Amino acid sequence: MPARENPRIAAAWPATVFVTGREPPMACEAGVDKGLLRNVAPRDGNAVSPQRMSLARLRLTTCVVALAAAVPCAGAQRITARSFDAILHTHRLLRAGDRGQGVRVGVISSGASFYATLARQDILPPVRFYGAKSSHGDEGDWMLQIVHRIAPGAQLAFCPGGPAQRTVACARTLVRAFHADIVVDDINPPPVYQFPTSKDIGYAKLSREHPDVLFFTGAGNNAGGYYQGAWTPTPLILNGTAYQAQDFGASMGRRSDPYERFEVPPGAGMRVLLGTNADPNGWPRCLADNPEVRLVLLDGSGQVLDSAHGRCPILTLSERHPPHGPEPLRLAVLRPAGARPAKFRLKLVAVALGTDGVSPLPLEYRTEGGAGNSATAANLVAVASVDPNTGWRQRYLYETFANAGPQCMDYARAGGHWTALPEPRCFRQPEFVAPDRMSVVMPGDREERYAPFTGDSAAAPAAAGVAALLLSAHVPASRVIAMLDSTAIPQADTAGWNAHYGYGLIDADAAAVKAGVLRPTAPAETSSAAIPLFHDTAAFLGERQLEQQAREGDRQALAQLRGDAQSGSADAQVWLARYEHDIGDEALAARWARAAADRGEPAAQSLLGSMYNRGWGVPMDPRAAQAWWWRAARAGITAAMFNMGTALAHGRGAPPNPELSYALMRTAFIRGMRAPYMLRAMALARLHMRSGQIDAAERLARRFAGDPGAIPNP
Repeated sequence: MPARENPRIAAAWPATVFVTGREPPMACEAGVDKGLLRNVAPRDGNAVSPQRMSLARLRLTTCVVALAAAVPCAGAQRITARSFDAILHTHRLLRAGDRGQGVRVGVISSGASFYATLARQDILPPVRFYGAKSSHGDEGDWMLQIVHRIAPGAQLAFCPGGPAQRTVACARTLVRAFHADIVVDDINPPPVYQFPTSKDIGYAKLSREHPDVLFFTGAGNNAGGYYQGAWTPTPLILNGTAYQAQDFGASMGRRSDPYERFEVPPGAGMRVLLGTNADPNGWPRCLADNPEVRLVLLDGSGQVLDSAHGRCPILTLSERHPPHGPEPLRLAVLRPAGARPAKFRLKLVAVALGTDGVSPLPLEYRTEGGAGNSATAANLVAVASVDPNTGWRQRYLYETFANAGPQCMDYARAGGHWTALPEPRCFRQPEFVAPDRMSVVMPGDREERYAPFTGDSAAAPAAAGVAALLLSAHVPASRVIAMLDSTAIPQADTAGWNAHYGYGLIDADAAAVKAGVLRPTAPAETSSAAIPLFHDTAAFLGERQLEQQAREGDRQALAQLRGDAQSGSADAQVWLARYEHDIGDEALAARWARAAADRGEPAAQSLLGSMYNRGWGVPMDPRAAQAWWWRAARAGITAAMFNMGTALAHGRGAPPNPELSYALMRTAFIRGMRAPYMLRAMALARLHMRSGQIDAAERLARRFAGDPGAIPNP
């Protein structure tokens, strides 16, 4: 039985345990004897589709290994255009009649294969096409839907992009032939160390020729599948030949390891790009003074599958034959054993090529940052994505796959020649953030479905749509970006530009107010860094008693509980959410949990985190689960602390962090949580840690136990 730190903590809020190791994930309730156990084995992933898995309810006696398969979540909540209006604060502009009328927006992406179907159903308005509608998919369809939903009065055009020259040609056509006021693309350059890229050179010229045109691009989705570091050689024998190999482990302060590892999901191809800060002059005949580098792809047994080598700043490997099952692969970056010593840096990107687009392949030795190099030219604005499901009081968490800045370059182009800089020049990208995951119609060969559109490819057109509203309100194009920067809602605790959030979340109405086209209003409430620990009240305990009576069949108690919840009692909303959850009405449970969580009720925030983690009544979203657990943990909910820790052990919802993961589990234990699975989970976590990490985690746990508000944002 859990220690009763207080009745709220003993209220049996669902807590999911993901035990480290190579065994199926375990799912347990962190509750008391009256708690119910639901077992799920959710899939991790960055672009999350609604999924739900559950087995029969059991009395809380033990942990059961969940082996159920994933199935779509019926009736999952959709993130609609109205939701985006609330997040981006566009409603006042729309009510004033500023709907993007008179503004022309050009979209560049891989393809718009299903435009005809969407147009017949009046989902998209007439769109002018320059080039083929069908190229390599239908992300263009999705981007067009987002612009149209945010700025329904804007005129739209589409051009299929691709390599830098084609993308620049598309932008030129949209500006000169369509007379676009805004151009938005989701085409990212390779991980290079020189600026401006070919794409940026073309956009910079267009910007000089057409200074009133706004250019937006995605910041990139490489995070998680990204590594950058200095050349750190270690000896390696491969197929009987001696090499110097990049020591990925030592370069990150970990044990020596000459291999980067990742796993390709079933049905997906893959691409790996290696960029070095070698001299880019003479491309494609690269200079003999550059270090010769070899990029090698190996299977799990060490068999070489492919390799590329040369002295150029970019090497690429691609595999378009999808594996039948998850395929573990390794990468090595090599130089000849006898090569002269060299100092250089490298960037590594690994992506999966799936039927629904490109997504990062999680690397074992991943680093912060991103290889987008998306906007190293003036007037080209890079937009990163935040998860709308994580929002509370206008604060959102960045998507774990969103590239972080700054973007730092070693070479600048002058007079047709690349010149090495004495110090790297760093660019503040992203500029700002916008939400992704808007539900868009994704037609297919067999059926049409609503699904969340994730990544910078969704955030960039959202920003373009807001810019269209401002232009239609007669904000001069020369002031739009400055207005958006200066009125963006900070998403970090420190003021100013942030590596993940830029200047913050776009606020359309605030930008319009600052530009003088809307009148000021009272500012909305934002979240505070200081979250007080909760304390029980007679009202909370009274609503808990009503919930217990309702579950025993007392209809009068249930009617009173519902009446109190509908009257706005957060205590009643918490317990009504728990009641609806227990009887299986997950959608209604999620509604009441969200209502109480939005009012700052920690127990509801913990429950809502579990719902997002498992896809109960809401889309499965591990990132949102981490966000809501974090808020509850900072208020002292031990189940939320333990959930955060066990999820972090597997990199679910945030990058793996063994030290923080173990510290959170220990914090829950120190503060009184007891359950049969806790000791096992912590023991397994210690197997993956060094003694120094364990000692550091213990110090963190003692600090968090005394001050839960110090638990960091995941």
